Amino acid sequence: MSINYLRLWARLNDLITIANSHLDAQNTIISDVPEVLDQYPLTEMEQVRDLLSTYYSDAALTESLINTQIFYVNRVLGELQVELSSPDTESLTILRLLALRMIEDNEYVNANVISTPAITPYSGNIGTGTVLVSTVNTRYFSYGFDDERIFDEKVQIRCTADTFTGSENAEFSIVGYPEYPRTSWRTIGHGSDILQEATASNELDNGDFEDFDGDDPGSWTIDAGTSVIQEETNDVYRGDSCLRLEADGSGTATLTQNLSLDKNRIYCLSVRMKKSAGLDGTSDLAIKLDTENELLDPPFEAFQANPTNLNTEWTLYHIFFELPSTREEDQLTVHVDWTRAGDVSAGEYILIDDIILSTPFEFGHCFYNIVPGSESFVQDDYIDIKTFNDYSGTINTFFARYYDRMLPSTAAGSGAGS
Repeated sequence: MSINYLRLWARLNDLITIANSHLDAQNTIISDVPEVLDQYPLTEMEQVRDLLSTYYSDAALTESLINTQIFYVNRVLGELQVELSSPDTESLTILRLLALRMIEDNEYVNANVISTPAITPYSGNIGTGTVLVSTVNTRYFSYGFDDERIFDEKVQIRCTADTFTGSENAEFSIVGYPEYPRTSWRTIGHGSDILQEATASNELDNGDFEDFDGDDPGSWTIDAGTSVIQEETNDVYRGDSCLRLEADGSGTATLTQNLSLDKNRIYCLSVRMKKSAGLDGTSDLAIKLDTENELLDPPFEAFQANPTNLNTEWTLYHIFFELPSTREEDQLTVHVDWTRAGDVSAGEYILIDDIILSTPFEFGHCFYNIVPGSESFVQDDYIDIKTFNDYSGTINTFFARYYDRMLPSTAAGSGAGS
């Protein structure tokens, strides 16, 4: 009869629930813990003992792995014993070894699910910009996964200075707090730095397409489709001009700009785009970061699809990413590629404005990127942001909150963070 790891951890979750329900009345925990511990049948605990009896003779595990996992599991469950004032040391010892065995057997507990942050601009704002939020925190987990340590958080970003009052760039402050009973843990507090819009640190030159020489956008290299690439001044998102790609029977239009970025740093690539109402065909549009020879696998794409999927109103597209530390090339390239444009009816077009490649700022457990709108932010405009955690992986949430470590789970986060 095999061990039901999930059921055992669910019972440990009951212990955590008890602890959280008595944070202000620790003396009542002792009376509740035995009720949960009694749910463990003796026969099941004997199976656990038998399962663990051969653990330390398993030569497949390296000494380094054993030492690392023993250290953190012992620390976590040892302190858990103090936190709960548990009278049953033997049970905690078995759970400690069980955690180690789970690692060896690739058995898992549930993961937390992080939902897409709720971003709410104040209804009285003059500025129409927004804040992009990433729940992907690669410093703690493998690339591309949400950080399960994120719990319910509220953040407010407020404009404290604007270009109308003499500031070169709009400036912002940030304040936030966690929405969780244990608010004494890492209360977010106030950000100490003055924040600015992403455009203030744009790694791209002429990403707003305000500089043209005829129909040639300054700082960009036209690799193909000279006749397709044009300046647009009548329908722009922000500023006085933007990039227009107009189908004329040519096969491909490509603009590129080379740049260098730091490894192991979070970046955000964003762009505003719209299409003409009659855009048709089976072409492909990509706004992406790649190497000069397109060797980044996969490339980081703010948008890649048939442009018929674009809206006829200006829409913001983006991606957060971190360059892998194993990447050897220093030279990177931002691509604007419209392939098979010859399949599109002549005269139909795509408009592109405000391509921004910038470093977002970290606050609490998320990364934030302030992007300007068609109307500039003014002082006292603000945006409220809320991040949600469904806590389905309760035991992981508890361990992460108190010990900055995660037990193995079915995923390192499975939410809709970007």
